[in-house]
Amino acid sequence: MKYLFYFLSLFSHIYILANPDWMMLSLYEDFSHANFTDLKTRINSIQKRFPDIPNTFGIVQVVVKNHKAKFYWPKEGEDNKAVRKPMEKSIQNICENFALKDFTFFFCMHDQYHHKNGFEKFQIPVLVFTKHKGANDEIAIPDWTALGGYDDVTKDQNPDEFINQLASKFPFNKRIKKALWRGGCSGHLGPTENWAQSERGHLVYESTNKKSYLLDIKYSEFKSRYPTLDKSMDKSPFVAGKKSLEDHFKYRYLIDIDGWGATYSRLWWILGSGSLCLKLTSNLEQWYYRGLIDNIHYISISKDINEIEAKIEYFNQNPKTAEELANNAKIFWKKYLSQRNQRRYFLYILRYYSELFNDIDYLDSKKNL
Repeated sequence: MKYLFYFLSLFSHIYILANPDWMMLSLYEDFSHANFTDLKTRINSIQKRFPDIPNTFGIVQVVVKNHKAKFYWPKEGEDNKAVRKPMEKSIQNICENFALKDFTFFFCMHDQYHHKNGFEKFQIPVLVFTKHKGANDEIAIPDWTALGGYDDVTKDQNPDEFINQLASKFPFNKRIKKALWRGGCSGHLGPTENWAQSERGHLVYESTNKKSYLLDIKYSEFKSRYPTLDKSMDKSPFVAGKKSLEDHFKYRYLIDIDGWGATYSRLWWILGSGSLCLKLTSNLEQWYYRGLIDNIHYISISKDINEIEAKIEYFNQNPKTAEELANNAKIFWKKYLSQRNQRRYFLYILRYYSELFNDIDYLDSKKNL
């Protein structure tokens, strides 16, 4: 691992020439904190046993050999086409078109990698869509919606053009001077916990009861594992139905609240929307969060409704400042969060992982340049 920093610096002018320091830092921190010591030996020791490991991990094993990838999905993931299709296509494409050395890696198909599910005992670095801040065995990668072209949002249209065209319909000074959030009940633990104790539930409950004229925060639907609760919530003032993407773009402020994982495509289109992002502080992060700067690209908020309202009041009185921050986010989105750039970052991850798996001495590789 002591050679990793030199490796990243050495190859940055070749692989990451157009990318900023924060992206290099993301790569360095994720890989330098993970345990790659004798990784091949440790993975080989469990590889034969992997199919017998209980299928509660949500962990997918990928074996790359001769530029082909073979996937071992847990039973719970066999029918998960939303994740499976774009992940297999992206990984297979990279393996066929780039000279990666043979290696084995694992990624988590769920929103979070649960550290008490038993797999962590192997101390294997796991690729994740949502990373816990400070986690040493998690390496953040673009999520499956990004690698799949955001089909869940754009319906097979060019994702960047789709968002640009939609945002251009609504000049910032014509947008509604309040904050909007719609979403599901992700993060709700169950009947033993009041639904309003979750991050999303708290803001929905507090803003609705206060009848805030600056906040429109409601569930679009409430679908949990508890039908009785779902039925009662559907008749409550806390559920208001879905709003289209176009309806979202009519608001000056769009709120982002994590659930079980990060919000993936939602935060992506918020940053490109031309509205100012109000992001609830969370212990979760996506691969590009080190590039996002509070009070530059977005505004962090807490669960304090009064504080959120005060920030909105401030920006309503200072609309040029709010528009400048929204434009900063748009520039970041356009420069770094295109599908091409996200796929390229995923390539960097797999390349570095394959090199470390094969225990390459990066200083010795300098003579091969």
